[in-house]
Order: sequence, then C-alpha cells, then structure tokens
Amino acid sequence: MINTEQVTFSFGEGFSKNEMQDIQRCLAFLYSTRAGTQALDREFGLDAEFLSREGELAKSSFTIEVIAKTDMYEPRAKVTGVDFVTDTDSGTLYPIIKLERGDDGDEF
Repeated sequence: MINTEQVTFSFGEGFSKNEMQDIQRCLAFLYSTRAGTQALDREFGLDAEFLSREGELAKSSFTIEVIAKTDMYEPRAKVTGVDFVTDTDSGTLYPIIKLERGDDGDEF
C-alpha cells in the first residue's frame, strides 16, 4: 500500500525556502485528499484507484496521478520523477516526489 500521508519532496534548484515550504504544504494537502470529496472541485485530490492495486501497477498508477494533479493544481512545480522507499515489515511504500520549477505564469 502507498502511504499518501507521508510523502517526501525533493526540490531541484531555483526555489526559495518559503516557496518550497508553501509548495510542500499545498502538495501534501492535494495528495492526501481523495478525488471527489471537495464539494466545489470534484477533481481535486488523488483518485484512490491505485490503493487497490499491487506492486509496480500501484506505483505506476500513483505516479501518473501525481504528475497529472500536480500539473493541474500546482503550476509552480513540475514532477520529474517518483521514487519509493519500502518498509519491508509492513510492505508500505513511501513516495519521494522529485520536483523542478514549473511554469507558474509569471512571464506575463
């Protein structure tokens, strides 16, 4: 099972400390919310379908969902990769999400 409550972020260059903290807070909330539970935006959050899958299929489904939802809801960051650390005792997967600066629309 993938633990979406304990996600680690790895930031690339170009982020200020305050910006990293704000992006981390926003993405942690996005990733820990289940899609369909926000009244005014049913797309917000992750589709929990990956929770019913196992192994590589669960990892792939989670990665695709994280990339899409980050792109949709957090333009300041772009996901460049997702790695997983496995707790061998429980079988729990802990995601490490790699981020680079995204297109935040500041060019206008």
